[in-house]
Amino acid sequence: NTLDFEEVNEYSIVLEARDGGGMIAQCTVEVEVIDENDNAPEVIFQSLPNLIMEDAELGTHIALLKVRDKDSRHNGEV
Repeated sequence: NTLDFEEVNEYSIVLEARDGGGMIAQCTVEVEVIDENDNAPEVIFQSLPNLIMEDAELGTHIALLKVRDKDSRHNGEV
């Protein structure tokens, strides 16, 4: 499995060492997962015209899109 910030962003792991004489030592290791832009945005055309007139005015809406990105924070901005 891979680490994914959007699923779990930190782990706490307890390590234990034992020797042959019965001595035990423990420590806790904290692992922080760094957010990366690892999910591609999804683009869905909700409406798209069959024809765009050559004399259409500047600023004419020609399509309606739905865009989603599963990344969080600034990596999820589209």
